[in-house]
Amino acid sequence: MSKIVIVTVYDSVNSGSYWQARTMGDAIKDLGYTPVYLKRRKNSMSSSSFFSKVTNIGKSFIKYGFSSAKRYLLITKEFKNAASYFSIISENELDSPDIRAYILGSDTIWNLDSKYFVNNADIFWGRMFTNALVIPYAASVGNTSIEKCREISDVVSIIKSWHRVGVRDSHTKMIISELSQISPELVCDPTLLFDSHYYSKFSKRPCQEKYIFLYLFSKLDKTTSDALVNFAHRNGYMVIIGSSHVQPAYCDKIIINSPIAFISYMLYADYVITDTFHGTVFSLNFNKNFIAIDKGKKKVHDILSIVNMQSRLLNSSSISDLFLAPPDYTECNYRLDQLRKKSWSFLIDALGNNKE
Repeated sequence: MSKIVIVTVYDSVNSGSYWQARTMGDAIKDLGYTPVYLKRRKNSMSSSSFFSKVTNIGKSFIKYGFSSAKRYLLITKEFKNAASYFSIISENELDSPDIRAYILGSDTIWNLDSKYFVNNADIFWGRMFTNALVIPYAASVGNTSIEKCREISDVVSIIKSWHRVGVRDSHTKMIISELSQISPELVCDPTLLFDSHYYSKFSKRPCQEKYIFLYLFSKLDKTTSDALVNFAHRNGYMVIIGSSHVQPAYCDKIIINSPIAFISYMLYADYVITDTFHGTVFSLNFNKNFIAIDKGKKKVHDILSIVNMQSRLLNSSSISDLFLAPPDYTECNYRLDQLRKKSWSFLIDALGNNKE
């Protein structure tokens, strides 16, 4: 069976990153191909490198104490175990005749504000792959400017060498189009290729209490955290955080995060607060009553705009007002379904359906 090499971040300590990699592979399987993942080059800038993990554990111990450092260590072990699901191929195996295509993405593999992605641009932009089709799927530049993209050597010829181009957000679409005069197709993040039924098989109710689930990459400011605590205590909800190894004062519980724990806590949450792209995506996919903290991320604004859910951004409204006005998912689910169908069609057309 032909192989599809997936070029992405599959082993960082990040649930969204893990699930975009896994769902990309599972989609490839459904099309009748064998997915393999290109082994990541590791250096001190890689979030999954040994040096980075040891450094983070040490910093956590110095700043927050033994329990936080221990929690970070346990979380890294959970993600290492989860990554064993992936079949890995090394760069010296890329001359194999059974490789049909390279999928670049998804996630922010073209984020040139990150030194790691700049230093490995030959991989993540696909310059080094010449023996098979190169197909970006749901790749993103994040908030990178077009000026930085122009600094990639031969970027125009690289883009024009791609077989098909699928990007995740309108900012990336604009940049690729302006660089090359090629109009990329807007496709969904791989995590949205499957609806909540796919994820339910991985999950079980994690606790009996009613709870608000926080999936954050930054701390809540005092005004927001005070409003959260007030709402939670007034209505009898626990506040549980699942994206940190440090428990903020405004949380009642912190979990040992893992990709499976993330899905379980997200799926069964009464309310969700997030400032991340994948926290937003899973909230939409699971039809949660959620709030998105605005951190100026173009990709978050984009997905909310696509499904007409900009009202879930925490702007002038209070936490209480937003939670007590749950979103109507009728239009959102229709738009997600249309985007999902379009994205499956992109993959089928780009790769072909290889089922027997």
